[in-house]
Amino acid sequence: MIMDILINSEKCKVPILCRKCVQVCPQCVFRLHPTHIRKYEEIPPEHWELSVSFADLCAGCMECVKVCPEHAIKVKPAKERSKEVA
Repeated sequence: MIMDILINSEKCKVPILCRKCVQVCPQCVFRLHPTHIRKYEEIPPEHWELSVSFADLCAGCMECVKVCPEHAIKVKPAKERSKEVA
């Protein structure tokens, strides 16, 4: 079953300092990447973003939801979301 993973970036402001979801995910679904890159400069923590790279690999274990201190991650079956939109 394909899962729909939603990340609330308003709640997950500095993911590089937390990384709990990245560490706990057995399927390696999440990815941290910089939003601003400047040559020869260190990337500040607030210029990192959490995204979902491999949603199709998500097994729905909900470990990321359980471990998120900011409650910024929601996981549900993809078909459930289409019912809400309709």
